[in-house]
Amino acid sequence: LVQGISDTEAFRDSQGEFYEIADWQGVTVQHDEVFGIDWEPDIGARLFGDIDDASAMKEGGSIDLQWIPPTVTDFCIANLNLMGTIDTSRLPRELEYFDLDANDFDGFFETEGLPNTLVSTYISKNRLSGSLDLTKLPRDSHAL
Repeated sequence: LVQGISDTEAFRDSQGEFYEIADWQGVTVQHDEVFGIDWEPDIGARLFGDIDDASAMKEGGSIDLQWIPPTVTDFCIANLNLMGTIDTSRLPRELEYFDLDANDFDGFFETEGLPNTLVSTYISKNRLSGSLDLTKLPRDSHAL
């Protein structure tokens, strides 16, 4: 999932080895399953110097969303200036919260492929094209 990210320092120890995923900042694990990924930068903490720059995820690079673990229900990578495309049919089928705001994703966003469990979707401030078929949104979706 993080292979294309410009700076993977936040995921590695001092010898350059990847930490166990359960130890990654912003990752929620329960019973050895990943349920949440929230890598959105804490803008307030950075403004006031309350964040350890070595442990913060840096902006830039690309991400392949097909590698989001299938158990993930909450996924937020907003404001990271990441590139990629969004194949909604390959998102985890239990996903409830999906936030890609303020990145550089391009291509089409097919609402028909979204998981039926999805409640909130945030995709603004990307380079997406085409139109959105709002009739194909998941039934319980209330934010797009």
